Amino acid sequence: MRILKQPGEAGEPRRLAVDAEDGGQFRVVLPEGRDLLTDLTRMLVDKGISNAAVQLVGGSFASLEYLTGQPDHSGERVATYGAPTPLEGPVTVVGGNAILGRDGEGNPILHCHAVIIDNDGELHGGHLPKGVCVHRRAGGHRRPGQRPRWSRVSGVLRRRDELLDLPASGGGAMSDAAQSPEAIEAEVEAGRYGRLAVIRLKPNQDLIEGVESAISEIAMGHAVVRSAVGSLVDAALGYGTGEAAAVTSIEGPGIEILTLAGEIRPGPDGAPAADLRGTVSDPDANVYGGRFVRGANPICITLELVVQEWIPE
Repeated sequence: MRILKQPGEAGEPRRLAVDAEDGGQFRVVLPEGRDLLTDLTRMLVDKGISNAAVQLVGGSFASLEYLTGQPDHSGERVATYGAPTPLEGPVTVVGGNAILGRDGEGNPILHCHAVIIDNDGELHGGHLPKGVCVHRRAGGHRRPGQRPRWSRVSGVLRRRDELLDLPASGGGAMSDAAQSPEAIEAEVEAGRYGRLAVIRLKPNQDLIEGVESAISEIAMGHAVVRSAVGSLVDAALGYGTGEAAAVTSIEGPGIEILTLAGEIRPGPDGAPAADLRGTVSDPDANVYGGRFVRGANPICITLELVVQEWIPE
């Protein structure tokens, strides 16, 4: 294992683990035309949440920049961020994670990494900085019934100052705009997790339709995907929105599902409707990502899926 000599004195202790109180669970739909990190950070702070784990599960951006790590030859640190990679929208979210903590001056900071797809269907991934990840505007083209991007948040009420202090990470701290008294019109659905269920789909069932049928059979009104593994005969992954919507078709057989996340909620007719996104690899080890398209992702050998009930309050 290669290690790097960091400049300066080694910080102690080398590991931090602190008990914390549960601050609740939230499903968040953020407003369009605003910045992801700025709005989400302020919403959490307004809720009295000092630390949180965030899962980005869906949505798109009108524009976005991301950063990747590079060696730092200045001698001040071993690594830094390189030049930002700008993407014009629609940019589709495949998935991502973020941690809310505090910087060295005690200001809220949201450290976020995500997997995204550009408007040509190419897969990207990296660190999302604040101020440059603009939600797709309401005036843009959207499919009927499509929702803005949403996040699932597990809040932690801070018990000690050292619970989670994060280094500066490419402008992750709140901007002045985020600290203004202007209200954020986010849709926040508080709730709790309920039953767990294990679903297995056998060959030639469609991924989306099979999951929806299974959720209906076990009478879960709302559910989130906790884990999944399996394979597909062929795969069809959607990206973009409205007139810019497109589908990447991947020929198998033996398409491996690498990651799969999302939620199942009642559709307009009250029946379960699944929004599932992820990444897959083809027989040549090429990796693709996007939304799993209904009726176009037949199971090859098996799909094993763990879901958990979400109970809105």
